[in-house]
Amino acid sequence: MKFIKKITALVTAVVISLQGFCMTSLAEEEMRGIWVSTVVNLDYPTTPTASADSLKAQADEVIAGCAGMGINNIFLQVRPSSDAFYSSSVYPWSSYLTGTQGTAPEDGFDPLEYWVSACHAKGIKLHAWINPYRVTVSNDESDTEYNKLADNNPAKLHPDYIIKYSNNQYYFDPGLPEVRSLLVEGALEIVNNYDVDGIHMDDYFYPGTGFGDSETFAKYGSGFTSIEAWRRNNVDLLIQELDTQLHEADPDIEFGVSPSGIWANKTTSSEGSATSGNESYTNLFADTRKWAQNEWLDYIAPQIYWNIGYTIADYEVLVNWWANQLENSSTKLYIGMATHRSYDAASSSVWYGTDEIARQLAMNRTIPKITGEIHFRYGMVKGNSQMASFLTSYYGGTSSKVSDSQITEEETEAETEVQTEAAIEEVTEAAAETPTETVTEAPVTTIKFTDMTPYYSWAEEAVNTLVAQGVVSGVGNNHFAPYDNVRRADFLLMLVKVMDLEADYTENFSDVPAGEYYADAAGIGKALGIVSGTGNNLFRPEDYITRQDMMVMAEKAVALKANLAEASLDLVEQYTDAYLMEDYAKQSAANLILINIVSGSKGRLNPTWNTTRAEAAVVIYNTYKLFDV
Repeated sequence: MKFIKKITALVTAVVISLQGFCMTSLAEEEMRGIWVSTVVNLDYPTTPTASADSLKAQADEVIAGCAGMGINNIFLQVRPSSDAFYSSSVYPWSSYLTGTQGTAPEDGFDPLEYWVSACHAKGIKLHAWINPYRVTVSNDESDTEYNKLADNNPAKLHPDYIIKYSNNQYYFDPGLPEVRSLLVEGALEIVNNYDVDGIHMDDYFYPGTGFGDSETFAKYGSGFTSIEAWRRNNVDLLIQELDTQLHEADPDIEFGVSPSGIWANKTTSSEGSATSGNESYTNLFADTRKWAQNEWLDYIAPQIYWNIGYTIADYEVLVNWWANQLENSSTKLYIGMATHRSYDAASSSVWYGTDEIARQLAMNRTIPKITGEIHFRYGMVKGNSQMASFLTSYYGGTSSKVSDSQITEEETEAETEVQTEAAIEEVTEAAAETPTETVTEAPVTTIKFTDMTPYYSWAEEAVNTLVAQGVVSGVGNNHFAPYDNVRRADFLLMLVKVMDLEADYTENFSDVPAGEYYADAAGIGKALGIVSGTGNNLFRPEDYITRQDMMVMAEKAVALKANLAEASLDLVEQYTDAYLMEDYAKQSAANLILINIVSGSKGRLNPTWNTTRAEAAVVIYNTYKLFDV
């Protein structure tokens, strides 16, 4: 670990020296990429529109911003699901583009054609980023999004091609040869009709282990010892066919994948990395290491979205593991970087400012196999002027100071404080009238979690108090793993414990085995209406809980003990990403904002993000303090 200490101490000097170095010494082919997301209008366009002028102007702004920072490769999401940001005979126009799937932009405007031309004019490569299997994005049980698909959508024309996963999203069935042909045809259409520099896929393959493809396996799985091996082979076949056919169509095309950062943990495979996080090999059935080692890809860009020194998945461990795996392969190694995590990081977080990204970039330069990186994502770099200015200096962009037309000004006002004392008093008074078994005063915990300070000191009081009360615990070796994700079952269990909730129940969720440590909490939560499940009497206890679902559970639990005022939804709408929150969660979020149980960061609520252990602890602790139980 001496290397990390040296990097930390010298990072300022490294950055200064690289300002000139990056302009003159780095090879022209070094990857300095950025993702531009179109799904749910994250980066482009900011709102759906058919206006050619508006679509051109927004494209110009993004491309100019990238050029200003020294970005030389843009990965534009042209097929966020079963749709297109280009004129296609295979897929309908995207609803994220014009507002209605199947509706073309005005005046015959073709966004992909424009982006390619405009990028090349500035010396930037344009990669067409596609999501192969995803058909719908929302997890709406009523199939609203599916019902709005255009009649010529392949998913509508061939309903036998798709499977509805347990998260209520639809996916093409990777086990069908017809689906494989469809995906290859769609990629070839782009290469044959547009002067793109690459075809790019991210980490969306099989959505999870519970995919309902048993009938397909029965039909096509002969010769395989397990459905898991068969699934991996299905994705292998797609990658192989794309490699062959794309390069036959255009020998110079760059075909690559950006998978999740962990191929497999060492506990799964002796050849895996010294990590303990979510792995693509077993959970997504993507043998990403095999693709790179077999040179079926021109490059691989694993998304290593964790910090240096993070116990579960250490950035240093993973970049070196990937470099070692590809030592004898011609497949290039780029790193998918979590630049977005600096966007709204708390001042105490390891991701605050630019230091962590600077350390990671410096580390990349010490590993010869790594020849560049891709940053996620444009809008979150654009919205963080400190990061944008840093990248401009680091990559030697067209200006040392990013202009207002390229990068928005840094937010100068502190996060809006939503405090309504009357509402808080009303809740606490109502809670006092509700009989609750008193929890003993929390002693000061004797455990000092070494991974809490200084980066997670904002959650330390909450964590220490809840540990002392037996509500949460560490993960061993004096670590709490504050940035690890929280599962639905565990968050509900914390709520039940801290609020001392009880209920008689005769029926539990069908996917909650009797005797599991969270079984009683699930039964109590169901009986009290805190959780209603995800449909078909399923709770999905092992799934990570999103921030919006966390808010819904917490608000329903609080309402059991106090009379909550129905807060104005304006409290939610004031956040810039309110449109990402599902309608079912908005009232709960507003109610919790009103009484200071939750708050946003830099004007965002990040409702669709998974909840971290630190965030969950703070919400549970705020509830604890509110009731003073």
